[in-house]
Amino acid sequence: MNKNFLILQLGILMLSMPALFAKGITIKADMLIWWRCMFGSVFAFALMFILKQAKVTKEQFKWLTITGVIMGFHWWTYFLSIQLSTVAIGLLTIYTYPVMAVFLEPFFFRTKISIKQAIGGFGILLGIFFLVPEFSLNNDITLGITIGLFSSFMFAMRSVLSRKHLNSIPALTTMGYHILYAFLTLTPIILFQLDTLVVPTKEQFGLILILASFFTIGSHGLIVHSFKHYSVSTIGILSGLQVIYGAVLSFLIFTEVPNPNFYIGATIIIGVSVFEMLPMKKKQTTT
Repeated sequence: MNKNFLILQLGILMLSMPALFAKGITIKADMLIWWRCMFGSVFAFALMFILKQAKVTKEQFKWLTITGVIMGFHWWTYFLSIQLSTVAIGLLTIYTYPVMAVFLEPFFFRTKISIKQAIGGFGILLGIFFLVPEFSLNNDITLGITIGLFSSFMFAMRSVLSRKHLNSIPALTTMGYHILYAFLTLTPIILFQLDTLVVPTKEQFGLILILASFFTIGSHGLIVHSFKHYSVSTIGILSGLQVIYGAVLSFLIFTEVPNPNFYIGATIIIGVSVFEMLPMKKKQTTT
């Protein structure tokens, strides 16, 4: 087990941890993500100026704005989904984004959808079916899953648009602008709800700082580093471990025990995602 593999696994583990903050920090989803974006953008732009990666063209600026706004709605709905349901379900629904991207990419890149990919999409829906206790939006779990799927769609859109229009920009620059515009997007929502404005406690403030720095900038930095040593598909497949990491951590911290149907849905979703991403593998280097 080499160093690069351990770095990748640490990045994947860290990516699963923000979901735990949604349960551990008992403030509304919009407030939590607002504070996260505020401090995260400060950390990101400080690094960007130090590394001289803050400069972008007008065209890049336009697409950074569009994708940043989408990112803001993604994060807000993602945390809201977890607070309504569970950490494990939040992770599972967001993990449907690779298959959603399979259907979005042909539209933007003028490629064809294969029958195999279409079957994979239906497989994901089957996995989600096992997570839903009853088909009623009055049920918090069902509502959480619905919002989680919308959040996943937003993330897929942000990823596809970023790939098409922002591929030449350093990852830190893209992430920094996305966090900034997510903050600016959520600010009107917060101002509209001044009666619900929440200033975190000292304990919550510390957790939000950790979330914004280590588990936002740090986790994505480790994943970007791993692209130097592993193919995108390899990292995508291994990222399925986020579900396992998140479920185990939520059990250890919150004693959140998944029901039997969770394991069926999880197996189907992870299996289909692996099945869909394996053909995407192009290369893998070793060091």
